[in-house]
Amino acid sequence: MAHDREPDTTATFRLIQPADDAAIESIVRAALESFACSGPGYPSVDAEISSMSTAYASDRDRYFVVEVDGVVRGGGGFGRLPGTTVDNDTCELRKMYLEPNLRGRGVGRRFLAFLLEEMRYAGYAQAYLETTTQMEAARHLYRSSNFVEIDARMGNTGHNMCDWLLLKQL
Repeated sequence: MAHDREPDTTATFRLIQPADDAAIESIVRAALESFACSGPGYPSVDAEISSMSTAYASDRDRYFVVEVDGVVRGGGGFGRLPGTTVDNDTCELRKMYLEPNLRGRGVGRRFLAFLLEEMRYAGYAQAYLETTTQMEAARHLYRSSNFVEIDARMGNTGHNMCDWLLLKQL
């Protein structure tokens, strides 16, 4: 993680639109490939990646894009934890990725805080996520945002190759 980069204060966050789907798919796939996290058991095989705007169109499932100068440079979202009932108060933080040039500039921290607030607004009481050991900067961000490591998987995400499980009370 680069610590000597200038903070980025120009990034803005907004709900995904259908026109953003291709850019988000490219960013998510590139990020996963860069960490050798492609294939079965990783989010890279999730069907939703090619149409995130449709997959997150309900009141309690939302996906946002990170824009800089009108260009989509990242995204992240949340939704009801797969394998749970609609009255469950746990959501899953999903597919939060930024282009490499935004990493280490405070955008991820601001974006995560924004997403956590949106989760609360949507009525969730806790946030669950799965990531991998090789995503060190992400793990640091989640730890510093008071996510705690847990021993057992929650729900049924299908991401059995993700080896780092976290939970946060909202």
